Amino acid sequence: MEFLKSWVLTLSATLIFITAVELILPDNSLKKYVKFVLGLILMAVILNPIIKLLTSSDIEISTAIDKYQNTTNMNISEKNDNNKTEEKFFDNLQKNCEKILEDKLKNNKFKVEIDGKFDFENMTLDVNYLNVYIITSGIKKIEKVVINKNNSEKKEVNNNLSRDIKTILSQELKTSEDKIKVFEME
Repeated sequence: MEFLKSWVLTLSATLIFITAVELILPDNSLKKYVKFVLGLILMAVILNPIIKLLTSSDIEISTAIDKYQNTTNMNISEKNDNNKTEEKFFDNLQKNCEKILEDKLKNNKFKVEIDGKFDFENMTLDVNYLNVYIITSGIKKIEKVVINKNNSEKKEVNNNLSRDIKTILSQELKTSEDKIKVFEME
């Protein structure tokens, strides 16, 4: 009876662990591989007592899994995964900023570019710069054409909409308004 009780407790703990890991995983291409590995772990936990009953030797699946994990080199892929995770984090942050601006400032479309660092251990965001492009459409005033001028220069917008955008994003991201620049884009 003690054997069955310990197996149920182990199975319950494993299911809680798997659920927690799936909840905190970001939505990226790595998620399906993690789910696959978690499924294998769950199968190992379920089959462990059955194999113990069928084989009378002292070999356990959990020790075999531990040996396999020790022989594989996970540190090489860990650094690449952190870079991809940070990249995905900033992609999602840009989309969320665009959505927030479009929800709060109706009848406008935005494109956001963010550069910075996110410390996953301390859960802190350090923004280097945040560029917001107001996507405009329709008839605009024709500007003077200058030949041999570098077109990569962007003209910053400074009006009420620009101030509103800076206020909203600085409050949401808890960053300085000085790091936020607003431009118009056709």
